[in-house]
Amino acid sequence: MAGLKRPGSLPDEARALNDALHDLHARAGRPSLTTMVRWIGAGVASRSRIHEAFISARVPDWGLLDVLVEQLANKVPAGPDPGDEVRRFYQLWLAATGHPSCGQRAARP
Repeated sequence: MAGLKRPGSLPDEARALNDALHDLHARAGRPSLTTMVRWIGAGVASRSRIHEAFISARVPDWGLLDVLVEQLANKVPAGPDPGDEVRRFYQLWLAATGHPSCGQRAARP
């Protein structure tokens, strides 16, 4: 895959989340959007919705990130525990969305 473009200007917290997502995608071998849809399930997320998570200036829904991060983390050779990676991304997502508990240790939904 040629690589997913990154959004232009983002607030620092959203940039941290987007950078982490792109990094995880790279460590997982840069799977195509079609491959990621297959891993997640077409009924769960469309190709365009996954593409948006990578390229949009909007913070993606947690439900999509949750399953996407878990699947990507499972594909990283000798990578992090998928559960740990999901928890790390949840904290990044809380900060990016301006959630009041972003400075606290929030429970994963």
